[in-house]
Amino acid sequence: MGDTTGTPAPLQTNIRTRPVSAIPRHSAEGHGPGSDAGGLGHRKSRWSAVSAYLVIEVAPSDLEKFGEYERGTVPIVAQFGGVPVARDAAPMPVERDHKPALGVILRFPDKQAVRDYFDSAEYAPLRAFRQSFATASALVIED
Repeated sequence: MGDTTGTPAPLQTNIRTRPVSAIPRHSAEGHGPGSDAGGLGHRKSRWSAVSAYLVIEVAPSDLEKFGEYERGTVPIVAQFGGVPVARDAAPMPVERDHKPALGVILRFPDKQAVRDYFDSAEYAPLRAFRQSFATASALVIED
């Protein structure tokens, strides 16, 4: 108790506070390569524009067919400005119950390029082929 009237003493802390107006806000100008928006530690990228990353996890039931699929997709990915960034045959799951067989990351110029690739007539037969022997999930993120 803080005094004899029964009023609790003020909580003493070592936390330094600042007014809400002093907290940096995100803005479109503050995001992307070279910014440190939100204090996330982004460093200046070697790319001058925002990139989109297609992050894929896949579980093929036939590795030979998957190799054929990969060989067929590489030139189509390149046609839409994409490049392989990473491929991991032993991805580490975090906060999930299953472990995908493979993890793949492809970099594209932007999200529209990913959509154009994924919906293209060139990729459609390969996507149907992959779906015949593998399960996959993917998402697109920008830096």
